Amino acid sequence: NPEYYFSGADVFCIPSYREGFGTVVLEAAAFGVPTIGTNILRLKDAIKDGETGILVARKSIDELQLAMEKLMMDHDLRYRLGRNSLSASVAGIYFCAISAAASYRVPKVAKD
Repeated sequence: NPEYYFSGADVFCIPSYREGFGTVVLEAAAFGVPTIGTNILRLKDAIKDGETGILVARKSIDELQLAMEKLMMDHDLRYRLGRNSLSASVAGIYFCAISAAASYRVPKVAKD
């Protein structure tokens, strides 16, 4: 039930080292929640740095902390990123990210 959590969230933070797709970022966007995430494949497709959220370098605790503090202290920025996330979600700007996920192939597992 992501709606339960996102409806009360101010910011979504996903500091992944590796991400299969990042669907959860699109779910956050649908609720108007800006995302802080690592600048890795798939997440950087779903988060538009400075528009819908903030991207930080992988494994950079300092950048992650600064991004979290920035959105905690700057209500206007948090609101703008959240509003942009919702607009992008509604307008379908994430179509390219969804298309990329649809083309992703899961390898078949050999049977014993």
